[in-house]
Amino acid sequence: MFSKVNLIRVLKFLYYKLLCKLLHPSGPGLDPYRAAPVKRWFTSLLSRNNKAAVSLIVSGKHVGSGYRSWIGRKARINGVECWAIKRGKQAEILLLGDSPAIETVIRFAWRGPDKSIIENIKCWWFNKPTSYTKKADTGHTLWQQDTIAQFMHTLQYLSPLLEKPNRFDVSREVSDASEVRRAALARGLFVKRMGKLNYLMTPAKVEGVQKSQPSRVSTLIRSLSCHKHLTKLHLAKHNLPVPNGRVLTELDEAREYFRACRCPMVVKPLSGSHGRGITVNVETDDVLEIAWDYAKKFHDEVILEEFVKGVDVRVLVVGGKAQAALFRVPANVIGDGKHTIEALIEKKNKVRLLNPRMRKALIIPDSYTEEFLDRQGYSLRSVPKSGQIVFLHLKANIEAGGDSISLLGYIHPDLMSLAEEAAASFGTDDYWGIDLLVERIDLPRSQQNCKIVEVNSRANIFNVQFPMYGEPADVAQVLVDHLAGDTTDYPQQTVQVKVTGALTSEFFHWAERGFIELSLQGDIEKVGAHALINLHGPHNFLLQYIDNLMGWRDQKAWVDGVQILGNKAEKVMREAISKSKPSVSNVQKNHTDLDEWLFINEFESMGYEAEVLPENLIKLQKDGAIGITATRFSSKFCDKLCAYWYHGKKVLALNGIPVPRGVHFKWTEWSKAVRYLKQFPEHCVVSDLNPAGVRKEKITEENHLKAFWDRAQKTGTNYMLFEEDLIGDEVAITVVAGKAVSALAIKPVSITGDGEKTVAQLIADKNVARSSNPFYRSKLLSLEDREINRMLKLAEVNPADVPSPGQMVYLEDRVKLHLGGETENVTNSLHSDFFFFAVQAVQAIPGLKAATVHMIVSQPCEPAVEQRWVVIQVNTSPSIAMFHYPWQGEGYNLVGQIVNDLCLKEQIKWIEESVNLSPGDQSLACNNDLKASNQEELGEGGLE
Repeated sequence: MFSKVNLIRVLKFLYYKLLCKLLHPSGPGLDPYRAAPVKRWFTSLLSRNNKAAVSLIVSGKHVGSGYRSWIGRKARINGVECWAIKRGKQAEILLLGDSPAIETVIRFAWRGPDKSIIENIKCWWFNKPTSYTKKADTGHTLWQQDTIAQFMHTLQYLSPLLEKPNRFDVSREVSDASEVRRAALARGLFVKRMGKLNYLMTPAKVEGVQKSQPSRVSTLIRSLSCHKHLTKLHLAKHNLPVPNGRVLTELDEAREYFRACRCPMVVKPLSGSHGRGITVNVETDDVLEIAWDYAKKFHDEVILEEFVKGVDVRVLVVGGKAQAALFRVPANVIGDGKHTIEALIEKKNKVRLLNPRMRKALIIPDSYTEEFLDRQGYSLRSVPKSGQIVFLHLKANIEAGGDSISLLGYIHPDLMSLAEEAAASFGTDDYWGIDLLVERIDLPRSQQNCKIVEVNSRANIFNVQFPMYGEPADVAQVLVDHLAGDTTDYPQQTVQVKVTGALTSEFFHWAERGFIELSLQGDIEKVGAHALINLHGPHNFLLQYIDNLMGWRDQKAWVDGVQILGNKAEKVMREAISKSKPSVSNVQKNHTDLDEWLFINEFESMGYEAEVLPENLIKLQKDGAIGITATRFSSKFCDKLCAYWYHGKKVLALNGIPVPRGVHFKWTEWSKAVRYLKQFPEHCVVSDLNPAGVRKEKITEENHLKAFWDRAQKTGTNYMLFEEDLIGDEVAITVVAGKAVSALAIKPVSITGDGEKTVAQLIADKNVARSSNPFYRSKLLSLEDREINRMLKLAEVNPADVPSPGQMVYLEDRVKLHLGGETENVTNSLHSDFFFFAVQAVQAIPGLKAATVHMIVSQPCEPAVEQRWVVIQVNTSPSIAMFHYPWQGEGYNLVGQIVNDLCLKEQIKWIEESVNLSPGDQSLACNNDLKASNQEELGEGGLE
């Protein structure tokens, strides 16, 4: 029977489906209601809170239950209500929510999960968004004739490549991570793939790759390359050609600069990716205002730069050598004199479906496409002449339906050299995508006007491996070979492994078969509730076997813990622990970011002028020199690995670091999760592995788990991680440049009764003390805090109660520590074993230079080998101030350690003395001889 909730949901579905069918606007362009005033009036009358709805009919392969649940999760993550129903070989979907969020989910619907192949989606809107009310002047031209001529000349030059599109194995998974894994296995390396991450272990070293970005690309380099203006200044310092421009924050300043330049401009946000917020070929004040508003959606600071005519080329540089080049052409169709543009799009999409890369990047006509065609004198129902190329928008972006043409054998070697020089300027030449705007791809830079317009430290690999036309390039294999270097055979090793979990006889049979499959010598025995396995063989096969152990499970049993035994801490030298003096507490109370203030204060004490920049960067000036350094010393691989701790645990376990026992369950495995919970006598820690952010809860009983489970499912969570809650003290050890430098014990915030004061009064006293500590003054306690009230309820006390003398009342859960805990400097009392293992934990994660390792230790002053302890987190972005201003004990000058060991050594990039980085830089105005120049940033796309 239907419940009342289900009945309301069905009626809601039918109501909005009917509105979509009756009030769908059929008009083209950015205002689809322009020719339908009656539908506009009814829509405005019936829409509530400006909510929109769209009814979709999805056609393709594998659009069954897997597709429907997948799109449902994407909708929940974006705050959109979703109904998904099977209609024969199609899926019917209704989305209800805010228009921008719905449009995001529709883009996901076109992509689908890995196994789905989407061929077509039909849409019916209720309250379809109108993108702009302002209209640019009709005199604004989209492209100038010489730009079109350059495109046509380039396509004519490449015509031998365009006769027939490439064909590939369409069953092959296409992603950067899958290509890197394939290449590593082909090289014979041990590789552990974890979603978009790959962990490679060669006989000599370990490497990490996030998508295509190696872990050796530091936070500094990544942030510098993401900051478009700083990137230009850096390249200009190395005498490399870049467009002229300025960074601005006010529209009036932008207008003034635009009029002074008297040349077409590109408007884009200071940082970002995927072409978001970018408008090209801005020629009038009206278009400038529209472009300005668009860019401001993505960043407070906006770049205006000259618009250089040319075609877009991306060159991939691996290990310092240009290995591939790609010409990206905006989405287009070629007329045959018979079919409409809409039919030609469907015809071209059928060709794209035969390419494993292109099938996830079909041409999707939308309101921008219709507006763009309208401004050229076309509509989707127009029939172009035979041979007539019709561009659908300006985005030279494959995701937006663009064509990819490999230029191997066609691009001039000097342009490849230019890309190599740009990559080399950053000091890390493992992997770069360098975007060039060139007039001719067959001429050297000396014979044309060409510019570097973008650098990308994690450019797509699969675009050049699966081009629509031209010779493919196996860049993934080149990258893996470069990272691996000259490798030898893996050494023979002997290890003992302890395995815990619900271990059945089938597990023991499976484990013994694994010895044979990997040609290992081994034996297994049951010892109490766990198993001990002795192994001998090549190190890569041992790692593969241990990795297989961590993933074993069947219908009734699972492995929840794997620990390599015998990894004992050697005698650790205390000299690894620096003895810097604590910094003086002279913090400005109105400073919004204490960590930033500490860095600025440290640099200024050393005679530098320091200024905080976006993307975790700091600008330094001293004696006429200008440098850029960072406040974080990690990599994208490290950040993602440690944020998604389920993956981080696996990497530490493979390196012999103890981690909590645990297993993850899919949201459909409720009964298994309940069985696992019951094996813990008191409680366990459950983490909601949501893409938007992980949430933890200490679960004590099934009802509690059910509530947490349901909340997680509603927000789009697919997996839940269950871990043991080990009893002990939490210790945080900071590692900087390979040295353990300071340690804190962290305890939950509590109050202690004196027999006289109420709970409320004790909290007020606690706040007085917290107010005097720079780190805690922003973390004052409030009786309105939901978590504090929950803890008081668990302790069965009220704010008006008077705790007895010595009675301790906890105000936060030690699992969450949402109030920051209360810290004590234990650098001199913590056993040296834990400093050793903290360094080992950081070194196990390639590319990580500074981090805080959190452990649970039952006896902090005793040797590690004599007790049970685990690493529960590696924080790549820890609070620096926490170590400067502990709740108890002497503070430690952690910033001083970081500045001396990292910032002023390897982690700094120097820029030309005369360069001004501030917004409004007058030195970057357009040159007079470029007044009439036009620039295309087709690789970045943007507003048409």
